[in-house]
Amino acid sequence: MRRLLFCLSLLTAHLAVQAQLSEFTTGQALKPIQQTAWHEIVLPEGIFQQAQPNLADLRLFLLGDEDTVEVPYHLAYYAEQVDFEEVQAEEIRQKGGEDKSFATFKLEGEPSVNQARLRFQPRDFDLEVGLEMSNNRIRWQPLGNRTRVMGKAEAKINFLQEQIPIPEGKYKFLRFTWTEPGFSLSAARFGLETTREGKYRAYRADWEQKTNTETSETAIILKMDAAYPVSRLSWKTAERMEYFRNAELFKGHAYMRGEEEVLDWESWSDATLSSESTDPWEVPMAYTQYVKILVHHEGDVPLKFQEWEVLGPIVALQAELDRAANYMLAYGQASLNAPSYRGKPGEDTEIIPAFLNDPEVLTASEQMNSLLGETEKAGTEPTGSPAIWLLGALGLVLLVGGLFFLRRKKTPEDPTV
Repeated sequence: MRRLLFCLSLLTAHLAVQAQLSEFTTGQALKPIQQTAWHEIVLPEGIFQQAQPNLADLRLFLLGDEDTVEVPYHLAYYAEQVDFEEVQAEEIRQKGGEDKSFATFKLEGEPSVNQARLRFQPRDFDLEVGLEMSNNRIRWQPLGNRTRVMGKAEAKINFLQEQIPIPEGKYKFLRFTWTEPGFSLSAARFGLETTREGKYRAYRADWEQKTNTETSETAIILKMDAAYPVSRLSWKTAERMEYFRNAELFKGHAYMRGEEEVLDWESWSDATLSSESTDPWEVPMAYTQYVKILVHHEGDVPLKFQEWEVLGPIVALQAELDRAANYMLAYGQASLNAPSYRGKPGEDTEIIPAFLNDPEVLTASEQMNSLLGETEKAGTEPTGSPAIWLLGALGLVLLVGGLFFLRRKKTPEDPTV
């Protein structure tokens, strides 16, 4: 009898484990861990299609013999990171002329620089700027080719192309030259720009374009399969003319109003479409399924777009895993909030060590991806279906009760009664 009661207690504990996992619609068992250490799992696109829009319901469980334990984790977003470390510089002379103008700067302490950012007056400018260096302001040596800089400050147009590349090194004096008369250098910043390349995934998006001639606006609506982490947008047009257009970006989500699907839009970012720059738009990362781009024409010819592309940073789960344990990644629970240990994207917590900000500390991505097993639907966990275990538990309870009943029937009655 004691053995039966012990088995019943084990079965009850196992049912609690299954009840916790059964709250999620989908789970993925991790393959055996080869080494006890911090590991990284690159999340596949399918997770975003089944989890909450911001991955608030994503959980990592350690599967024990009698219980499940929630494992703290950190989400890493591999977006490109650009840092500009500005240095002190003093303008010591500027002179304008009909044939040539120049502005000379002294860099304090001769720091290492690789870029300058310039602004001119008037604010509408299109100049070819040369760069020279010197150690004594007597002999000047050209540094590279002339660079085109532009600024547009027309009504509802705000475009600026201000970067001047500098061969990385230490300089005492730098001088900018331009030949177009009527312009003066209003601001100059010097610094060392460093870029940590990002890892991105392109998401399939259907799109449509509609132009309102009365408001001189074109609206482009992009729809993806799910709410993905989006941080870049790129486009292609059929235009061969020079163009500058301001644009407003909105992110949206859909909800049902009766039987009608309604899109709710939230302002996201501003951008400029320019024939002079084909670089993707960098926008604040957000989980969204819908994107609206509102292009202002202000009487100009509407642009004809050929292609739109939506990209987002690779998202990876980072956690400390034990080689002797079994783990499952679970998601698909609409009522859960994001766990407190996870924090906001890019932020660390007391539980997650700070060194994980540096992806080079971790294993190579090809090895990380191999940890993730096949997707399993609810009720198909390796340990069995909660419904089947519940029926088994009820059967065991009936069996124990029957044994108690039979035992009492076989007990002889007290003759003294």
